[in-house]
Amino acid sequence: MRDNDEAWIEGIVIGRDKDKGRDHCIIVQEGAVLKRRGGVTRSVDARTDCEVRRDRSAKVLSRIEDLTAISSLHEPGLLQVLQERYRVDQIYTYTGKVLLAINPFKELDGVYDRDVAQLYIESGSGDDLPAHVFAVAR
Repeated sequence: MRDNDEAWIEGIVIGRDKDKGRDHCIIVQEGAVLKRRGGVTRSVDARTDCEVRRDRSAKVLSRIEDLTAISSLHEPGLLQVLQERYRVDQIYTYTGKVLLAINPFKELDGVYDRDVAQLYIESGSGDDLPAHVFAVAR
């Protein structure tokens, strides 16, 4: 669901908000795990403030090199993939022919070494290698 601080956060639909009197208002509990009591809930507009995604493990998400490979191409899904890739220092990701780069705010060992550059030079198309600025700099 939409969140002012994080853009999107996980939540679980727990029912319809009958007080709002509209069919599209639902009550969502924050988090990936349903807490029977004590969970933070909010009423949201299902048409504009929610997106449904299929669960994938963080390991699978961090290996997605091209965002066009995601089955549900929507903002929360894209952000989740980028977040998981960032978490494992994969700062480059393709969106079709466009290369997205996320500032890691730290030194990443080996990302720009001569050996890495040579690998991309020798690869030809570079399609079989991970997303990298060297792949588009040819």
